[in-house]
Amino acid sequence: MSLRIDTAFDGGNLGTVREVTAGRVVAAIHRDHDELDHCSQATWYYARFDGCKARPFEVVLTDLGGVYNGRPGHSIDERDAARVSDDGVHWRTVYPVFDRDACTWTIPVDPVGDSVWVAHLEPCVDADLRRLHAELAPAFRTASLGPTVEGRPLPFWTLGDDSAPHAVWLMARQHAWETHTNWCLEGALRWLASPAAEALRRRCVFKILPLMDPDGVVHGKTRFNTHGYDLNRHWNATDPADPDLRRLRPEICAAKGAVTDWLAVGRPIDLFINLHDTQLDYLDAPAGCDGPLLLGFHKHLCAAGFSGPYRRGDGGHPGVIQTAMWEELGVVGCLIELGTACLPTYGRHPTSTDRVRFGADLARALDQLIGR
Repeated sequence: MSLRIDTAFDGGNLGTVREVTAGRVVAAIHRDHDELDHCSQATWYYARFDGCKARPFEVVLTDLGGVYNGRPGHSIDERDAARVSDDGVHWRTVYPVFDRDACTWTIPVDPVGDSVWVAHLEPCVDADLRRLHAELAPAFRTASLGPTVEGRPLPFWTLGDDSAPHAVWLMARQHAWETHTNWCLEGALRWLASPAAEALRRRCVFKILPLMDPDGVVHGKTRFNTHGYDLNRHWNATDPADPDLRRLRPEICAAKGAVTDWLAVGRPIDLFINLHDTQLDYLDAPAGCDGPLLLGFHKHLCAAGFSGPYRRGDGGHPGVIQTAMWEELGVVGCLIELGTACLPTYGRHPTSTDRVRFGADLARALDQLIGR
């Protein structure tokens, strides 16, 4: 009997299934496309396989080749790994075979029972964030910045008092596949809500945008919103008052409007942290924005095991959030790429547990810089 495939859950997506037997599944991986077809990306898969009978099989994902800023490239390559779970909760790392010429990714799966889950990274969806929020309540105040393209609420959390003399903003999941940003955010929020951060909370309010692309997360997409817009581009060219842009890029409009409203009444933003996933760690600051705060922040992160360099203006695009915030509003910000490949800190591919721990280290670094 052939395997049965289920992706009818938040984050589920295996692309177009082409072959299913007892020992092999072949699928053309889902690929997001931007509004102009200048970019496409194939970096996410997440599915449950039933009828396994504890027998090994392989999942072959095809059509991996993508386009980034008009140039051909691979979003998945030999540096990556896959994750497999026998219960949908606890995940282990496996090492697929990447064929650059054939543009395929062959994942070995060795289930222990009749069902098994396979994903590119440990999944994290809206329900996981709601459970985290419920666990940490009443420390957090929650609101919605408005609807996404498909009408889902854009969550906005606050920890601390708005009247505090300092403010840090934290953003995750601008790109739906980047689940380790949420695991990092979980670690940061758990530490910030703990008794250890009591003095910091008196001095600093934290504004959190934990899920910038709820639509993409639900559908198991990769990089672009429902209208094909990359939510880490266009910040310099998005006016929240423009009705057409509110329709096409409501997520950017809502977040940018929240920032400008905050600044308009004279409140500070000491640092805006934009979390992302890619294969290697690094911290990127806008050109001309690399003052003592960011240099000190990077130093503290490295002391906690962050393996990436400090880059200046390497984002290379005026529409990324940290560049637009600095050039338009004078807000100091940075992009932190959380590497998903084998990193020197761990000697292996980092797990969600590693990223939760790193999130706590990130929060402690903020305490050293702002809370004293």
